[in-house]
Amino acid sequence: MAALAGAVVVLLVGTTGIVAIAGRDPKLAFPLTNTVLYGVSLVVAPAVFIAVGAVTSQLGRTRRVATGLGMAVFAATMVLRMIADSGSATRWMLWLTPFGWIERMRPYTEADWRPVGLAAVAVVVLGFAAIRLASTRDVGAGVIATSEVSELRPFGLRSTTGLVLRGEAGVLIAWIVGVCAGTFAFGIVAKVVSDALPDSSLDTFEKLGLSGTIVGQYFGVAFLLVATIVALLPVGQIAAAAEDEGEGRTALVLALPVQRARMLGGRLVIAAAAVVVAAALAGVAGWLGAATQHVDSGFASMLGAGLNVVPTALVVLGLGAVVLAVAPRAAAPAWPSA
Repeated sequence: MAALAGAVVVLLVGTTGIVAIAGRDPKLAFPLTNTVLYGVSLVVAPAVFIAVGAVTSQLGRTRRVATGLGMAVFAATMVLRMIADSGSATRWMLWLTPFGWIERMRPYTEADWRPVGLAAVAVVVLGFAAIRLASTRDVGAGVIATSEVSELRPFGLRSTTGLVLRGEAGVLIAWIVGVCAGTFAFGIVAKVVSDALPDSSLDTFEKLGLSGTIVGQYFGVAFLLVATIVALLPVGQIAAAAEDEGEGRTALVLALPVQRARMLGGRLVIAAAAVVVAAALAGVAGWLGAATQHVDSGFASMLGAGLNVVPTALVVLGLGAVVLAVAPRAAAPAWPSA
């Protein structure tokens, strides 16, 4: 955490210093206080989410649980920001998310320092909570207790593919739920987009290679973001496979009459299936979100838009599998395990 906090300080000091030097130009004449606020606005979100990470690292027993909790908080705050920007009636929700605090600061126009106070309070409270939790939990354990003794669960113990599914089911379900939640939010915002954007904006979308109605073009851009999120799902699976091998869990399985290729193949099948399910449900979620606002986006069109992101994710999965097979260490996570 100290290294991350140091990186935030370097970003703050470096950015503020560079902009302050540039602002001395008479043509710019940036006020120093506004420049400082600009530098602070760049580090508000990183500082808050470092504090969030400090808390989640105490809640989860493993890195994977802590990361999942942190990503859930990140996704929730991002969705709040999207909803807040969807109309004047929801602008107050900008005060509920660090991304909204950044938007409200407006360093060189309104110069609002109130979000800085909120961010400082959030960091202090979360930091204190992390320290408190660290002092109460056992070494090697998390606050969210996991029982050392549990009933026998034979599911997934009869095959390597089942074993992978047994271990990754929770993570995959969380990914799919997150993708659906985000796309559902995109669907809700479609109503605002269709009402707010002028017809002249069609020309801008057409320059991006999009055609059709404003709603259709909006979803065309939105699903570019969905494609990126879905493509990260196989990345996580490849990283998990590399981690299992690096920590010796794979070796325990391979001590049995099991082929490495069969085990990897089972994981790739599960990851591919999860990609297809996530993409299809994302299309359905987007359609449902739009339907709640009485926007007719077309069920078949939205389902097709969701499935359209599958090839990109499968290419990522294939490339990751090649890297894992050729250079396993290169496919391993870049951060240490908890």
